[in-house]
Amino acid sequence: MILRTLTYQEALTTHPEAVKEIKACLRKSRSKHRYDEPDTFKWCYQCCVVVTGGEPQELESKIADRTRRTSTSLQVTKGHWYHSVTVPNPPEVEEWHRKTLTEQLERTQAYAKLKEENPEEWQRQMQDTLSKLNGSPGFFAFRVVRNDSDS
Repeated sequence: MILRTLTYQEALTTHPEAVKEIKACLRKSRSKHRYDEPDTFKWCYQCCVVVTGGEPQELESKIADRTRRTSTSLQVTKGHWYHSVTVPNPPEVEEWHRKTLTEQLERTQAYAKLKEENPEEWQRQMQDTLSKLNGSPGFFAFRVVRNDSDS
């Protein structure tokens, strides 16, 4: 996931060694962009979260856990040329996890409240969501059918 884009100057001040490594890689490449000015490239933070078995239940613990498992790299692209260097997590990573986990918790609470107050409406919304997902590439719905006559 792209966390945010940066200017060349921001990248240079924040991660001078990573920028130096990226520029050296670019100069050694056969790319037609190897002599272009660095500020003409797209600079951004690219993040990914390592998936593990379980997560803590409390919101603050969950945020800290996800932030700890996040790997961030400084990514640079132009045309077909691409390079990335792993860098320490910027403060935006924790802010992003806080925002997304809080929104997820609010949605979960709203669905739980709806399920309790109006089960028919909740069932309709779940069916609508599943029907939208069924049309998505890569989505598989497994249905377990129990045949009581075989028992």
